[in-house]
Amino acid sequence: MFHFEHRRDHPSKAAQQEDAGAAAEDPNSGKKIVDWGEDGKPIYEDGTVGEVPAPAATPAESEAEDGVWRENFGSHVDTKPNGPTSVSTDITFHGFSHVYGIPEHASTLSLKTTDNSAGGYADPYRLYNLDVFEYELDEPMALYGSIPYMLAHSEAGTVGAFWHNPTETYVDVSKDGEGTHTRWISEAGIVDLMLLPGPSAKHVFFQYASLTGGQAMPPMFAIAYHQCRWNYKDETDVFRVDAKFEEHNFPYDVLWLDIEHTDGKRYFTWDSANFPSASWFRI
Repeated sequence: MFHFEHRRDHPSKAAQQEDAGAAAEDPNSGKKIVDWGEDGKPIYEDGTVGEVPAPAATPAESEAEDGVWRENFGSHVDTKPNGPTSVSTDITFHGFSHVYGIPEHASTLSLKTTDNSAGGYADPYRLYNLDVFEYELDEPMALYGSIPYMLAHSEAGTVGAFWHNPTETYVDVSKDGEGTHTRWISEAGIVDLMLLPGPSAKHVFFQYASLTGGQAMPPMFAIAYHQCRWNYKDETDVFRVDAKFEEHNFPYDVLWLDIEHTDGKRYFTWDSANFPSASWFRI
């Protein structure tokens, strides 16, 4: 089963088109709107910004505040220049009681149901990259990574599915006598689904790697112990940790710094005040 929600025009754009006289005087008349700014102003293909449309309020326009044309996340506004778009499909793994994959979640290896049945979840699995501090265990909530890849395994064989869509996605899982039923719902994009027939686990992983590319062999130092912790406050703190490893004769190859070594937590910058010996560190 497939579901599509078609694109639609922004209501203010339709109102502009109704007033032909005003449009003729508008210097941006005829230009293509490619986005809407946080202040509600249209952004055109050539980079110019128009004025906020001021037609009378209509029920359609009020949808802009209800997540149709933009969504608010605290102070951040996520605009939707093409309006609401979504795609979904159902995939049933016939004869399989266990499915795995769609990482990352603090859940069981064998994915639980999401129909609130015994031992299941009330919410679907969410695929959306998040940096979650002190995340909850045994939850379908999203975590650091999102890989829309699922495989089903039994004594009879292994099959898989790769839902090639990078947008926020929800996955429902239900089970009955026929097997395991899954529903994939993405906020935008197209249906780009690849089925991996197996028939063994080895074959499924080979088929998946043929789509995404294989992993290069890691260098020798990469397979040793790496020390990593958030919030190394300064260079002294780092050397103190290194000295403790030496004191306890605990070998390690790499000590990783988190974002605290940057200037104002800006990527690809360096805090020269707290980490003055920049030449000692390697990025």
